[in-house]
Amino acid sequence: MIYGGKALIGKVGAVFTIAASVHGGQETTAVSIMFPMLPHGMILVGVPYSVAKLIGSGSPYGPSRIVGSLSTKKIEEADIKVA
Repeated sequence: MIYGGKALIGKVGAVFTIAASVHGGQETTAVSIMFPMLPHGMILVGVPYSVAKLIGSGSPYGPSRIVGSLSTKKIEEADIKVA
């Protein structure tokens, strides 16, 4: 008997996070969300360092956005490119 379903095997999984501050735990949150995907056989996709906009937004683990008191601020081009 196989435990669980097979619906997610081979499916692409990616994560994104938001936080209230620069050191709000975005990378830890992103990696923690990935852990449940692995036992389901999902293919995880991150953001390679070859994406130049990564320097200004997100992390290699996935796109992230700092909101906090700036939650009404428009999404920047760097955020869109990384996402």
